[in-house]
Amino acid sequence: MRVRRRLALGSIGCALVLSWTFRLLVIYWNRFFDPFLLLHLSVACFSLLAGGYLLRLALQRRPMSYPQHTLLLVFALGMVMSWFWRVYVILSDLSHDANPRAHLHLAALLILLSVYLAWVGWKGRQESHPPPP
Repeated sequence: MRVRRRLALGSIGCALVLSWTFRLLVIYWNRFFDPFLLLHLSVACFSLLAGGYLLRLALQRRPMSYPQHTLLLVFALGMVMSWFWRVYVILSDLSHDANPRAHLHLAALLILLSVYLAWVGWKGRQESHPPPP
C-alpha cells in the first residue's frame, strides 16, 4: 500500500478513536437522561473498534491482504449508509435537533471520509489479486 494511503488510514483511524472516545464519555455523563442509550452506546463502540482497526491496518508492516481490503470496503460502505441515514433523520425533523447545522457538517465530513475509505478498499482489492477459486 502506498505511503499516502497508509497515512490517510492512520489519520482517519486516529480521528475516529479520539472523537468516539469523547463521545463515549458524553454518553456516560448523560446515561440517565438518554432514552436511546443502548443504540448510542453500540454505535460509539462500533465506531471506536473501526477506528482501532484502521490504526492497526496503518501500523502493520506487511501489505494488506485481499480480505482486509474487502473488510475495509464493507466497513466504509456501511459507514456511508449510516451517515446518509443520519442526514435523513436530521433533515426530516429539524425542530428536534438542538444544532442541526453542526450535525449536518459532521455527517458530510464523515460521508466524505467513508467514501475515501471505500475507494482505498476498492483500489486495494484491484491491486491485490484474489486467490483462484
